[in-house]
Amino acid sequence: MPIGQSFTICRSEDCVWFYRENDLFYTKDNNLFYSFIKFPQGYIRQFDQDSSYVYVLFDEKLVIFNKNYIFKNSILFEYEEHNQLVKMYFEESRIINDSIQNIEKFINSVKLLKKNEDYNKYEDLCAMINNLPSQLENAIYNDNVLNTINLLEKGTIEGEYRFFILKGLCKYYLTKADISNSLNFFKKIKQEFPDINDRCIEYSYESALKYNHSLDSLYALNLTPDSLIFRQAHLRMKLIESSCWFGESWYRLNIVEDKYKELLVKFPNSKLADNAELWLLEYQFYGDEGGLPHESISHFKDFKKKYPDSDVLSNVALNIFHAYMNSDSENPDTIIFNYDCAIHELENALPSLKNDTLKYKMILSTLRELQNGKNSKIFKIELKSEKVKYLKGEDIVITTKIINLLSKSQKIKLYKNSSMLTFSINNENVKDCFIPSATSDENMIEHTFSREMPIIQKIVLNKDARHWDKGRNGKFNIIKPGNYYISAMDGSLNLDSNQIQIIVE
Repeated sequence: MPIGQSFTICRSEDCVWFYRENDLFYTKDNNLFYSFIKFPQGYIRQFDQDSSYVYVLFDEKLVIFNKNYIFKNSILFEYEEHNQLVKMYFEESRIINDSIQNIEKFINSVKLLKKNEDYNKYEDLCAMINNLPSQLENAIYNDNVLNTINLLEKGTIEGEYRFFILKGLCKYYLTKADISNSLNFFKKIKQEFPDINDRCIEYSYESALKYNHSLDSLYALNLTPDSLIFRQAHLRMKLIESSCWFGESWYRLNIVEDKYKELLVKFPNSKLADNAELWLLEYQFYGDEGGLPHESISHFKDFKKKYPDSDVLSNVALNIFHAYMNSDSENPDTIIFNYDCAIHELENALPSLKNDTLKYKMILSTLRELQNGKNSKIFKIELKSEKVKYLKGEDIVITTKIINLLSKSQKIKLYKNSSMLTFSINNENVKDCFIPSATSDENMIEHTFSREMPIIQKIVLNKDARHWDKGRNGKFNIIKPGNYYISAMDGSLNLDSNQIQIIVE
């Protein structure tokens, strides 16, 4: 498609339409493409057309265009020239952005680019060029901040360039928790650009004001020096969460980290040292996706030794649990070792949580899930039918195989008589075809078996088998023709087999 790959296509008898946010193109011969220059801006939710009209549903309105009106108000789209200009723009913008540390040079280069009339013929290129000044927001660094401020004071930088530099200074100082300087530049923006409505400015300015007020309140409490630093770290966290300049999917928490480190350096024996150190450990090891790596375990165990009476040990246990469960090992023995260690950590944490009902119940639930998950890593059930198709009344012979995945022999309790496992059989036309025996037989026997010697049993489903519900013994009365889906399970260990299909004719 000559006009690019980011368009949605709608075909009609007389032409093909290409649309995306802010742009509508059409072609009648797939050779010449036309751009509708009066197409409104907005996100397109739905696009449709008939012989006379085009219907466009935007976020908040439905617009109906007469096709003849579109044809009269469209211009030929020179896609070869456009593609060449796109290449030129990206090369020029790369050079311009590389010069952003020299703010005056950057501004002069953008102004020169805006004067290029070749770009002005295409709305998408104009939009990209008009967005270049916003790069100044991210151009403030430690080594150029003073020069930038001096440059602003000269008064030679005006308009949008001045606005984005001021915004960049607000961001620079706020993200360093220098609230006083950030507020000074917020106020300059308010005074010089009262009509500009910028979401980040509004949110971050409000966050800075709240932080400043809360900080004054902290000083009025006459806290101990270590408590003051600790509470300041909490305030900085709130600042980060309410501003839009510390990241989106994950936060940059450097200003909080600095405070906790300050507490540990100045007051290593503080009663708050364990809380600060735990925060730093979590910040050090939690990845962008929230996972703790296996190598963090030794650090959390060292924490337990260092602070044996800490009131955050249950959180440490949860961290160790998560780290064990995040192991990427595929070796079954290693997986079970990690499961056992994770379970051990949670069990040790339980006694200290009896007064925290919510967390206590959560850990109990997690322990049950762990135990069930552990069983599926130790044992595997495989199910196989003697054949796929059976005649009505014919013996349906199924082989079950219970496999020990570990290198050491394992014990498992199974039903002694009839089928060792229970079964579920589904057919869309048959609700439940199980017929229980007159007498119940729930006797169990323990088996010890190795990886090399799986437990194998061959049973006839329609003569002697067990139902998944409570393990009742009996038989499955499979007489109606159709497709049947069969799976085996051990309810006590929450183990399920693969599902197989048979056909009864």
